Amino acid sequence: IIAKKELSFEQKSGFIVSIDGQKQFDKGPESGWRYALNNQFPSLGAGSVSVKDGDEIIWIFALTIDDDGGITTEEGEQEVKEKLNGEVQLESAVNETTKTIEGLFERENGLRPFRVVLAHNLLGLEKEENFEIIQEESSLNYAINILTILASNKDPYNYNETNYVELLASSQKENGKFIIIDWDDYPSTQAYAMAALELAGYEDYNKSSAENALIGMINEDGSVGSYMDVDTAGMALLGFMDKESEEAKEAVNKILSFIKSKQLETGGFPGFDGSENIYTLAAVINGLMAVDINPNGQEFVKGENTISSALMSFYKGGRFEHEDPSGVTEVEWATEQAYLALAELYKGESSFRILKQEN
Repeated sequence: IIAKKELSFEQKSGFIVSIDGQKQFDKGPESGWRYALNNQFPSLGAGSVSVKDGDEIIWIFALTIDDDGGITTEEGEQEVKEKLNGEVQLESAVNETTKTIEGLFERENGLRPFRVVLAHNLLGLEKEENFEIIQEESSLNYAINILTILASNKDPYNYNETNYVELLASSQKENGKFIIIDWDDYPSTQAYAMAALELAGYEDYNKSSAENALIGMINEDGSVGSYMDVDTAGMALLGFMDKESEEAKEAVNKILSFIKSKQLETGGFPGFDGSENIYTLAAVINGLMAVDINPNGQEFVKGENTISSALMSFYKGGRFEHEDPSGVTEVEWATEQAYLALAELYKGESSFRILKQEN
């Protein structure tokens, strides 16, 4: 692993073949340089990968690489593909979880929930045809339906003869909030509604009042809403994707300060009961990625623990499990939420932001 100093290097066609005089094949026919970007190994040459502030890049000189990604170095055997800096490798977890999704999410008629649809879209898998459309009327459900339809490369303006975009937009009140039922009067509904309309390219709604309404739900300490929990703070960030106003930027910074203040030494975040919670962690990852912040950036590192390592602590071979204080283990909901967060960490992109790029 290369220390932080000025080093000479050589590259050919975007691939690094020598660093500080150590050349490819110097230590055998399989030896050469490999790099990890934010604790994962991209399949592209270094010249084809874009990086941004906060990204962590580690270069490793491998003597051999086996079919499972195990890497041998001069220091000995290192299962870098599986574990790097104490973290389970994201790639293998994504592949294993994708394989088990079929059995975990058996909805009526085989319908997929929206987070799985978003994850599959981000991972570049085949577009979902059998996805869940929520029938109950509410602003939040309309927003979720729009996101699901977009991720399946369908038209939310005319899906099964229903214009979900117009239904959502028409639910906006004079105060800027999107409300159909009482439960809609909540920060996550506001954030999801704003994100869905923006990603669908809808312009004919009151953006400024919608933004002001969401900002008005932020408390003095940066928490959001009456519950003042980390989950809601993470979800609220979705409403500020690509928002350029100074008020929006200030709001994001305020929420980020709150989220950082609640991070545990494990790298994770507490749920309602104060203990580390997979659902909360997934919501934070989705929110950070939505506002283009790297969850594995230095600002979220706790000793040797990161947000990635915290997420993977709930991973149990192809699925995620959460045990509540009473000892009851839940799998399906934990895996659905964690799978989307895992996909975002693996791809280094927001599953929400990418929808706008496709439409």
